Amino acid sequence: MRGCGRSAQRTLDAWLNSEGDTIWISEVADSNDRVALLSFSLDIEAGISGTHIDSLRAQSIGEWRRFNAELKSHQNPIDSSKPLTSLVQYVRAKLPDFDKNDPVLRSLQEGYRCEGDWATFYSKIVEDRSGAPEWGQLDADTKAQWIVHQLFRKLPSPGRIYRFWRTAEAFFDELLLRFREIASAHPKRWRTRRLALQPDDATAHNGWQDRETYAGRLGDAPFEVLYDQADSGRLVTICNLARCLAADKSGQSLQGRFVEVKGDDGRTRTLTIQQVHDPEKIAAYAPVIRLERSPQRFPVIVPLECAPARLETAMEKWQEEFGRVWDRMPLRVGIVAFPRMRPFQAVIESARNLEADLAETKGEVWRVRERRTKDGITALALVRSDRAYEAVLVPTALPDGREDVFYPYLRVEDRELRDARDFQHPEGPVYRHAAALRPGDGVVVHPSRVTTVFLDAAARRFEKARSWYLSDFRRMRETWDMLARVTPSLTALRGAWAELEERQIAWRTPDGAWLPGGEAGWTALARAVLRNRLGASATVLEQLTEAARAGVLEWAIEWHLGWLKQEMED
Repeated sequence: MRGCGRSAQRTLDAWLNSEGDTIWISEVADSNDRVALLSFSLDIEAGISGTHIDSLRAQSIGEWRRFNAELKSHQNPIDSSKPLTSLVQYVRAKLPDFDKNDPVLRSLQEGYRCEGDWATFYSKIVEDRSGAPEWGQLDADTKAQWIVHQLFRKLPSPGRIYRFWRTAEAFFDELLLRFREIASAHPKRWRTRRLALQPDDATAHNGWQDRETYAGRLGDAPFEVLYDQADSGRLVTICNLARCLAADKSGQSLQGRFVEVKGDDGRTRTLTIQQVHDPEKIAAYAPVIRLERSPQRFPVIVPLECAPARLETAMEKWQEEFGRVWDRMPLRVGIVAFPRMRPFQAVIESARNLEADLAETKGEVWRVRERRTKDGITALALVRSDRAYEAVLVPTALPDGREDVFYPYLRVEDRELRDARDFQHPEGPVYRHAAALRPGDGVVVHPSRVTTVFLDAAARRFEKARSWYLSDFRRMRETWDMLARVTPSLTALRGAWAELEERQIAWRTPDGAWLPGGEAGWTALARAVLRNRLGASATVLEQLTEAARAGVLEWAIEWHLGWLKQEMED
């Protein structure tokens, strides 16, 4: 990344280790000279600490009962219709005496036959592997519940913690590869190219400093170069050449042109380009800057106009990788958009504020509206806490076609067991297989969220940004597509929103809350304005009205017109 002053002295070495990524914000900046810092994070702490491990099964009691119908030539006494309750009752009945040869317990834990009493067995199986109370603090029923729970749950062992760690790292590594692939497929070839410029004799000795950067303007576009004495005294471009060269132009079209550039010393120099070559080191790059990569944090800098595609790619990959645990392994994204010349310290501070806000996201109860299972995929229609609908696809079958009885369990509000696959934590929470959910079930969800801010002024970093559900980003993009289809002109759209915005301000209190009747009245006004000014009708009108009520319409207009500066055909 481009530094200030003498910090640019190490840039060429960084080039050689950047795996094709750029290290210059001037190369990342889009056609509007704007950049976005995307900060991705996975909430793996609850998995590492063991909190969410309670929802993962090492084995299903029902599956164990089905494949162990006989134990030592005797019928398995556990009831297959209610396996958890039956097994807890069985263990409870065995507590008065410690029978080393009990066929059920020996089948579940090979080490059981090596112990001499229940307290020792409990300390090794339960106390050492969970935050359970000590043996002497529990009654007989709770002891039996803890023993059964621990025998069938996945354990937060060092190996499992490492697997959580590596899975998160691999997710971000593969995401970076996809970002590079997207960047390399840019339709404008000059977007990812560098050129080496040989100055003429008159300007070759203008006091260029080795590995120093020089900035100016070539026509209407920003133009930056790096002086590389080792490359025959040439200057290498470190800017978005697509803004300087048309797609059908060759690099040789720069020959004979001159540009005034200024270095870190404040001195203005004239560069007259005599010859144009490909750089000897890295002629092509990907407009991506990776700032950090850890299992919990993955910030990258990309062109603002490409940020939506990058985020949608991350959402698709997250669904692909973590669809079975989507409710407790959320993907959270902070987006800081900024003009290229904004002080980078303000950008970093804003990103950290967004990350801190996202880390405070709490669990919510969503209500199941509909559930369908087909071909190993369970489709859930859920009503979120904000009354909006959320559609989720949960893989509930393994690649070989068997039912997945290990991962796709959701914590529900119920305190009673209903399905044979249900299981209950000794402290009360019930977990239910996704394919066993019914309309009306309340499920506890740790939602994926996205927060965005545009630093049109550095002071914006201190403002509280609104947080959205991650799926609302796709909804926002779809809302813009609908607007683009029905809106007669950009002038009409701006006029319609100006009217709605004026009324919205008038009908809210200074802290943003609606006045009595304000929300209903404004929503009715939005429907009328969208119909009369933009010509929306039928289903599109209802969808745009609901988007306006939820704030998504305002977000779509702000993002596409204010941030991306998109145009709209009449």
